[in-house]
Amino acid sequence: MFRYLYEWAQDLSVYLILITAVFHALPDSGYKKYIRFFTGLVLVFMMAAPVLKILGTDGQVMNFYKSREYEKKIEEMEHAAQYLERYGYEEAGIGDIEVEEIQVDEER
Repeated sequence: MFRYLYEWAQDLSVYLILITAVFHALPDSGYKKYIRFFTGLVLVFMMAAPVLKILGTDGQVMNFYKSREYEKKIEEMEHAAQYLERYGYEEAGIGDIEVEEIQVDEER
């Protein structure tokens, strides 16, 4: 158990050092917030790994991705993507939105 925690802390340290280096190497761009969001999600999963292992639920998370429900959702998304490619966004009701007028309520 202590070996697992030591390896976890080591992996976490390497990840944080790597991410810090990546952020310093990135120019100031609009993508920086998306990269920060994604790396934050990965960090949350890395921090939760020991808790999930202690509770014995770490295998259940991976089993979800192998489940039939997950496969069905993937098929639905692929079908929707094919429909949009074939018929376009306008027929699907996802076309451009036009704004005619904006009213601001100044009572607040």
